[in-house]
Amino acid sequence: GRHQLRDKLVKLLKLNIGVEQCVSSAYATAEYLKQELPNGGHVHMIGTDGLLKEIEDHGFSVFRLEDAPSQMTHKEVQSFEFPQEQFDAVVVGHDTDFNFRKMTTATNILANNPDALFVATDVDSHDVIGDNNNHIPGNGPLVKCLESSCQREATCCGKPCKTLAELIQKEYGLEMTRCLFVGDRLNSDIRFANENGMKSLLVMTGVTSAETLISFKEGTKENPLPHYIAPYIGFLTL
Repeated sequence: GRHQLRDKLVKLLKLNIGVEQCVSSAYATAEYLKQELPNGGHVHMIGTDGLLKEIEDHGFSVFRLEDAPSQMTHKEVQSFEFPQEQFDAVVVGHDTDFNFRKMTTATNILANNPDALFVATDVDSHDVIGDNNNHIPGNGPLVKCLESSCQREATCCGKPCKTLAELIQKEYGLEMTRCLFVGDRLNSDIRFANENGMKSLLVMTGVTSAETLISFKEGTKENPLPHYIAPYIGFLTL
């Protein structure tokens, strides 16, 4: 959520900023729900406490599967009573505890509520963490998994989707051509900036390596080249 994002930016960059200046994918998702369901509603959510708080703070009641076994046999699914109440939306956010039971529950809720919104906070493929540059799957694989099981396409509220750009423009009155967007991914950060009229700056301390950048040569629609490149974000303060 925005509070965690603000804390991270304050710690990392020593910025003096407030929560109201931060826009996270969780906040964008909650704003999208409020836009589409102005009277509130009941939401099934997969994701973190930060996402849960953002959605509840926007006036929605939230059901999240917790403290349940990860396995679910064919026999159990056959006789199991999934939540029967009406759901207005199913939201999928990054969840390192994602499992077969959660997938089956969300699939059945969507099947029983065909008019419910199906929303993803983002569709990032992976992140790179630690000194060894180990890969951790992002939210994209979870979303693809559910899209396949329920045969529906989710609406993305994060980068590189236009939903996020429209929210930023509307909420802050920004002139996109005067904005510089900084990120470490070609297929989300840089694509988001380039497709929404901003200048893009790629930092080389994250997902995209120099080898990856060179391999795309002139860039593609999915992996466009940035307008600028910097070795690290602190370079901007020099």
